[in-house]
Amino acid sequence: MVGPRCDHLLQFFRPHAGISSCRGRGRHTIAEKQVAWECYRLNGADEHDEWKRVLSACFELPGPYLFDATTHHLRVWDPRRPSVRAPGSEVVCRDGFHIERVAFGATDDATDIGISPARLAFEPGSRLPSKLPANVLFSKGHQPPVLRNGEMITQIHPLVEFLNAHLGDNRLEPRTDYTVHNSGSAVAYLFADTSVPLTSLLAGSGFRINLLNMVKSARAKEPVPVHLGVLPTEPHLEQPGLQAGQEIARILSGWGCQTVLAILRDEARVNRFVADQSRGKAVILVPLRGKKGEPPPEHSMAWLKALNERNAAFQLCSTESNLAYSRHGLATVILGKAGGTLFRAEPEAVAGYREAWFVGLDLGLGGKHTGKVVAIVLTDSNGRLIAHWRARKGNDETLSVETLSEGLAWVVNEAEARRPGQHYYLIRDGVRPHNESLELYLRAMAGCEFTLIEYAKSGVPFMHREGTQPEPGTTILPANSRWAALYPCQAPQRGVFTTPAKFAVPINPRNHTLSEVASVLTALCHAATLSFEASRLPAPIQWADGLAEISYSNLQFSGWAHVPRQLIPVRTTR
Repeated sequence: MVGPRCDHLLQFFRPHAGISSCRGRGRHTIAEKQVAWECYRLNGADEHDEWKRVLSACFELPGPYLFDATTHHLRVWDPRRPSVRAPGSEVVCRDGFHIERVAFGATDDATDIGISPARLAFEPGSRLPSKLPANVLFSKGHQPPVLRNGEMITQIHPLVEFLNAHLGDNRLEPRTDYTVHNSGSAVAYLFADTSVPLTSLLAGSGFRINLLNMVKSARAKEPVPVHLGVLPTEPHLEQPGLQAGQEIARILSGWGCQTVLAILRDEARVNRFVADQSRGKAVILVPLRGKKGEPPPEHSMAWLKALNERNAAFQLCSTESNLAYSRHGLATVILGKAGGTLFRAEPEAVAGYREAWFVGLDLGLGGKHTGKVVAIVLTDSNGRLIAHWRARKGNDETLSVETLSEGLAWVVNEAEARRPGQHYYLIRDGVRPHNESLELYLRAMAGCEFTLIEYAKSGVPFMHREGTQPEPGTTILPANSRWAALYPCQAPQRGVFTTPAKFAVPINPRNHTLSEVASVLTALCHAATLSFEASRLPAPIQWADGLAEISYSNLQFSGWAHVPRQLIPVRTTR
């Protein structure tokens, strides 16, 4: 049912064309355009790294391409294509391709090969692409223009033809043994007074503009009173901070949240503000000079540490960002920190989704500490952060029995204290290592019914719809494979494509189909978390990924000290 507040949008929405099957490369059409998956079978290269030797031999022959071999990729580029530079940098960029071995159920005598457009960076004096990440090669605010994937799609076919001209009988053959489902068609955005299918938000002006119009006009699904304080850590930040606070308060009020605004100029006022919950959840807006991502000055950092020690909810705000573009995102995350929800993104066909608990597991680098940080987070079906547990460990990707059991037990206790006896969806970031057994999870979650999902952000061939982005939730189901490929959300920039992911469901007591799981993951990618905009990471993984790497040099996920949490110090794990 679509409420009256979105009637003004419906005139721009066209009916969804649905899914119709077609022959040729085994594809289906979505919204009248064929979905292409740049996944190929290389016959006769069944050894693990033999594919790399075979394809490298082709690039060593005379032709238009240059290449470089890394541990996991062949990096290929055409030097005749124009280069790209970042302002103030001597690094030269070229648009090329990553070619890699991918795991999607290939036969014993063949290897699956994935091809994806890639931006390759060349440091001064180097003939080969750099292995350094972009944040190291380029200073903040001086990155090159983003890669326009759409411009590279037409170059994939000539690349494959070049390789096949030299491969003889062992040609690259496109995989045809798969089907395409539109798992996003079962997902809807639910505000307080309206419900809009995800597919409808793609029509007319496009997803981002249509969603922003909804955000501007609809009322919050779960409004709560908010006591918003502005803490200027420097005198000259008071005015821009107050301006931001007033604008955010106006937006929250429009969403149906009773909002009171206060200025906090000293420690005593901060203490009284944090202790006073009579006028709504106390959330502190901290304006900072500098651009997003730049570390705050030392005296501002001292304030942030003090707020963490007080278990205060706070939100950072750059005074150099254009408030016209950031205000609704700031209001969304502040509402979340106050315990409210702007909207729900829900797979309407999955029974029990609304009542279920969601757990995200990730390993990341945590601040200046040696080794990795395990993050286990608990969210509800809104994608709202409920609790999080972290532990420092060694550099390997495996979760020990002790670490996993302790973290999951703590998170489950937090969930059961609120709503006992519900189903759990455990989403593990990345492919589960061979020595991380399913028995480990069954033991750690003993007494709880749960679905285990592995969600891998890499190792997925490029996906497109005849040169355009696929619809969110587009799912590729290869035959005889436990893995499915998912296009979770559309990139907001024109000509830029979201990198697809893949997932598997090794523990599945409710016998969900892969399409049902894809709709669950798509809904979680469209949850309102750090903003109202969708993410390629499902909310539990987005939280776990961010909290695993949180430090005083990485503050994107800061300000959640009021949420139940536990940090286990450095220790040796098996």
